[in-house]
Amino acid sequence: MNNKGMTLIELLGAISLIGIVASLIFTFLFNLRNTENEVNLNYDLMVDKLKIVREVQNDLQKEELINILNTKDHDKVIVNFVYSNNINTYLYVFPDRVEYQTLDKDTYTYNLDNKQCLHYIYNYNEENNDYYLKLNILGQDNSLEVLEISYYALGKLNIEKDYINDYIGNCTN
Repeated sequence: MNNKGMTLIELLGAISLIGIVASLIFTFLFNLRNTENEVNLNYDLMVDKLKIVREVQNDLQKEELINILNTKDHDKVIVNFVYSNNINTYLYVFPDRVEYQTLDKDTYTYNLDNKQCLHYIYNYNEENNDYYLKLNILGQDNSLEVLEISYYALGKLNIEKDYINDYIGNCTN
C-alpha cells in the first residue's frame, strides 16, 4: 500500500462519483426551472381570465343591461351585451381565445390551447321580477370549465327566447 497518494482507480472513482452527483443536481435544477415556468404561465393565464370576468361584471354593474344577442360566425361566437342608451360590449369566443371589448373600448384577451364552446343560461323569475345570467365557456369535451361569468339582477331582459342550457360553438350536447 502506498500512503503517499491516490491510485488511478481511486481517482477515476472519485471523478465518476462527482459526475453522477453533478448530473443529478443539474437534472433537479432543470426540472425546477421548468416547473417554475409552467407555474408562471398558469398564473398569467389565470390573471387574464380574471381580468375578463372582472371587466364583464364591472360593465354589467355600471350600465343597465337590456338585451343579449349572440351571433355565430364561421370562426367565432359573438355575444353582444346591449345596455341602455345604445351602448354595447362584445364577448368574442374564438376557437383558441376569448376576447372582451369593454364599455371603455379596451380589449382583454384570454388565450387557450383547445377549442371551446359557449354554454348560455338565462333564467327569468316572474314572481320576483329578477333574472340570473350565466355564461360558461367550456373546453372541447364540455367538462372543463374555462371561464364563467355569473350575474343576478332585477328586471327582465328583452331576449328573444329563453337561453336555458343553450350551447353555441363546438359543443356536443
